[in-house]
Amino acid sequence: MIKLSKLIKTVKLLLLISLFLPIMPAMAQEPPEKTGPWADELFFKIFLSPEPEYLALKTGEINLMDWELPAEKVADALADPNIMTASAEDLGYYEIDINHQRWPTSDLHFRRALAHLVDKSRIETDILQGFGYKLESVVPVVMGGWSNPDIMTYEFSSELAAAELELGGFVDTDSDGIRNDPITGENMAPVIFYIRIDDPERKQAGEWLATGLKALGVPIEGELAVERSVCSQAVMLDAAGEWNVYTGGWGIGRDPDHLTDLYHSKEYDPDVIGGWRGYNYNGFMNSTFDHWADILKTASTFEDVKEAAYMAQEIMAEQVTVIPLYGHIGVKAYRKEWTGLVNQVGQGINSQWSTLNMHLEDQAYGGIIEYGIKSDIETLNPLTAAWTYTWEVLQEIYESPYTYNPYDLSEDWGWLAESWEIEDWTSSTGVDGIKVTFHFVEDAKWHDGTPFTAEDLKFTYEYITEYGIPRYLPSVQFIEELVLVDDYTLEVYQNTTSYFAFHYINGVPVLPKHIWEDVGADWQDYDPVAEGTLIGLGPWKFVEYVPGEYVHLVANEDYYKYPTIRQQAIEIATLEQQLADTAFLSEETAKDIATLSAQLSTLESSTRQLLEASADDIESLSSEVSSLLSGVSSLETDISSLRSGLSSASNIGYASIVIAILVGVVAIFISRRET
Repeated sequence: MIKLSKLIKTVKLLLLISLFLPIMPAMAQEPPEKTGPWADELFFKIFLSPEPEYLALKTGEINLMDWELPAEKVADALADPNIMTASAEDLGYYEIDINHQRWPTSDLHFRRALAHLVDKSRIETDILQGFGYKLESVVPVVMGGWSNPDIMTYEFSSELAAAELELGGFVDTDSDGIRNDPITGENMAPVIFYIRIDDPERKQAGEWLATGLKALGVPIEGELAVERSVCSQAVMLDAAGEWNVYTGGWGIGRDPDHLTDLYHSKEYDPDVIGGWRGYNYNGFMNSTFDHWADILKTASTFEDVKEAAYMAQEIMAEQVTVIPLYGHIGVKAYRKEWTGLVNQVGQGINSQWSTLNMHLEDQAYGGIIEYGIKSDIETLNPLTAAWTYTWEVLQEIYESPYTYNPYDLSEDWGWLAESWEIEDWTSSTGVDGIKVTFHFVEDAKWHDGTPFTAEDLKFTYEYITEYGIPRYLPSVQFIEELVLVDDYTLEVYQNTTSYFAFHYINGVPVLPKHIWEDVGADWQDYDPVAEGTLIGLGPWKFVEYVPGEYVHLVANEDYYKYPTIRQQAIEIATLEQQLADTAFLSEETAKDIATLSAQLSTLESSTRQLLEASADDIESLSSEVSSLLSGVSSLETDISSLRSGLSSASNIGYASIVIAILVGVVAIFISRRET
């Protein structure tokens, strides 16, 4: 039986959606092509906020936006004949992050006071304007039954917030308008509040909260909105942890295991050994929560997993781990001359399926995708990249073992692994687990032309495990053994029967062994762009990154899912070029022959003219030669007589020399006249 409170919340969500969906043209959910890319180039153009990004869409500078339209821009987009829109519930959430390791936010009463100062209804109506809904849990209601409807909630009330501060001992004992610290007795040190400037919605919600705190006598430092890079450095990267409150947000997956991955104690790295403070940068440490979070990760039945998820949400609400704010029902926009976009569940049209399928409407393939992203990227190292904006790019370059239906996230689809088998397995220590046997495609190549083999995925799992790479440890934590059967078959043995075990091992970008095996322990500082090794298996190949401006990718013509028709077109174009080259050579040869023939004709004519002009000389010469030959004949007769009269060999030799000289003179004379 559905609980009444849950039913009411579900109905409210549906009503909110119905407020604006009737004015939105429905986007057809045709099955996406499982081949691509169909465009030629992909440019990610970088903006600092949604407003200039939308302006670029209006003017045609870009043809796709990554971010939801600001609520006040939706009507304008709907009225523009050159713009198409599509809506989708966001598989993610926005929250107020709280530092549990720094005073005064380490105090439960202070955190509860914060929760009472967040006006979620006002955020829903005035900021989101119907394009989102308020949240009480970090498991958004779009995840269906995974969201616990019966957790502790905090009514918006400055009086209740003041009461919690009083319970915590934060009292203005000297009546100077600033509450005193219950430990030192002095005026409170300012609460350090980082508000993101790049997201207008979070910016407004953060400023309202800061105003509420100051009205209650809590001093604030840094409440002015600042750039994301400033926030990330202070909140996530700095080991000193000098922050209290931050306007955060997460994009999540199809399973509720983010409760464990983002908030378990083991995900907190206070010494920043892994390069940042970890997913649990809030520093939330609670052994009871960890107990249920572990069960959530390892339970093998739906019922046990759901119980663990519900218990984890209850503890988070009671302890105010974070303050959930809202989930989006985002409207995203693109230029109407493009077709093939895929409105993926939980993400919208800015999905990897869209960039795989997009092409200009008036041609079967080709064109340049100009893709707007709301913020600059921080690194293109796939092992350290954590921001959504960065993964807009990296997901086009790297592949995971398999994929899933963009319209039904519960349906897995073969991809790099074209098929697999899942079997029960028991480890040598008696632990029950599962064995997954992946069968990979045999024609995949890395962007540098090196063939992909199952050894690359085996290396990826082992590399992450060996160096304890925080982002991907949840994906490999249960892998006990890897067996390479052949070049295209890998057996993965997991010592868990977790309900989500098969999904865990898909959460890694497959790395090229021939590149990363030389990186070794330097993975954290490695810069693939600088080294020229941003090499993946994906549909798009990296060309260039200009910070603050763009990232340029080109279609991978060797992609194992590259459309046959496009490959045939390339082959035909190559053949046509070869024929054109041959025709060009034949034409050049014909020109050479014609030129030579003309030269020969000219030479023949010149020779004929020369002979005709020299006819008299030749006739005279012939007469002279005849006379000379007659004289030679007479001379030979005389020599013959002389020879017979000579008695010594020496006289004969001298006579022969004389004859040779005379004959030579005659020959020289004749040759000179011929010339």
